[in-house]
Amino acid sequence: MANYQVLPDILDIAFNRGDEFALLVTADRDLTGYTFEASTYYPGVSPTSEGQTVVLPSIADGRFVTAFTVEEADLPAGKINLRLNEVQTNLFVNGGIYRWYLRWTAPGDITRTAISGSLIAVNP
Repeated sequence: MANYQVLPDILDIAFNRGDEFALLVTADRDLTGYTFEASTYYPGVSPTSEGQTVVLPSIADGRFVTAFTVEEADLPAGKINLRLNEVQTNLFVNGGIYRWYLRWTAPGDITRTAISGSLIAVNP
C-alpha cells in the first residue's frame, strides 16, 4: 500500500520562562514574497504548581497562547527569525507542554505548515 504525506518538519523547543526566546529558521528555498504565521497553543489540560488543573489555550478550541514575532533575516537565503519577548514567555505555565507551528503562504496563495513541534517553558 502506498502512502502520500505532506507533513511539517518536527522541531521541539524549550526555554526559560521570563527570558527572551529567538529561533533562526533556515528553509530550503527563497522566501521572498511569502507571508508567515507562527503561533503557540495548548492542546489540553495542565497541572499547576498547586496541584490544581487548569485548562489553557489551544488552537483547536480557541486556547491560543501567543504568536511569535516573525522577522525577515535573509529571505533570498530562506532565513527568518521567530521571537518571543520576556512577557510572552511568562504566559506559559512552568512545565506545561504546549504546541507551536510555523505556517507560510507562498506567492500564489499556497499555504503550508512548514514546522511544528512541542514547546516546553520552565522556571529558571
